[in-house]
Amino acid sequence: MNAELVRLDRTIKEFIQNISKGPFKHLNDEDCKYPQSDYIKNAAEGGYENIFQCAVAQAWLDMCRTTNGDSDDAIKQFFSNEIKNIYEQKSRSTLEDLIYSSSDAVKGLTVGQKQKIVNMANKYLYCCEDLRNNADFQSTFKSAQMPLDSYVLEWYERVVVEWRIKAGKTFPGEKDAFLKSKMCEWSKLNETNRNEDVFRDPHGKEFYSYSFIQRTIGEYISESSDSSNSLSPLETEFLVWPEIQLLLAAETFLFSIGTHSAADRKTIRSTHSIENNINKIRDLIIKGQYDFIWF
Repeated sequence: MNAELVRLDRTIKEFIQNISKGPFKHLNDEDCKYPQSDYIKNAAEGGYENIFQCAVAQAWLDMCRTTNGDSDDAIKQFFSNEIKNIYEQKSRSTLEDLIYSSSDAVKGLTVGQKQKIVNMANKYLYCCEDLRNNADFQSTFKSAQMPLDSYVLEWYERVVVEWRIKAGKTFPGEKDAFLKSKMCEWSKLNETNRNEDVFRDPHGKEFYSYSFIQRTIGEYISESSDSSNSLSPLETEFLVWPEIQLLLAAETFLFSIGTHSAADRKTIRSTHSIENNINKIRDLIIKGQYDFIWF
């Protein structure tokens, strides 16, 4: 197993350890000798018929804070049935098709909210070793897109956008330049027509679309690494999410204990290095360049 796959295996285990509620919390049970789908289905409260229902119920917990918080069984049933049919190859639809579904069951959700359910359900399914190693599911997992949330979009701006600019690639809009103002919250991502690069919100403001972001993530993964050894977008997210979370936490702490100009902050953010931030924090503490307000 190469170093990249070792890292992936480790971060999957760490992700599982942090699941504290929902059906997939049972992956942390002492009786669960290894992450197995049947164990989750049988241990979960609520009488789930299959692992796909469990995965959608778990993903719903990640998405529902952007709605009124109520449980909508019709939406969950729709997604679990469709995802099950796709994985079991009983449907010609793809996971991406499902994100753009216009079914009455999901007409009240944005593309951003639908991708959260579909992509996070895939992520939870991937945590099950028996499913991850199932040859029949490999192509579906490989085609799964990266779940988008605030952390991943931060990573996108810092890494994918920077790579794209250095590679001389363009962005939709005036002068082909990237505009931060065209980035919106993940839950508000939407598209009038599938595969358009931008969309307009109800107020007429233009934003980069979900499909543009996913397409450029795919380009970054395939073109910036060894294509014979690169991870899929879904697998890459397992590595990206904890790294950007830790990086932002280190930056927040670093900025809170020292005096930094706007230029300094921009430089620190551009390094993308947790180690550099930790070293800077250590240096500031050693030099005493901070103010404790609680001691």
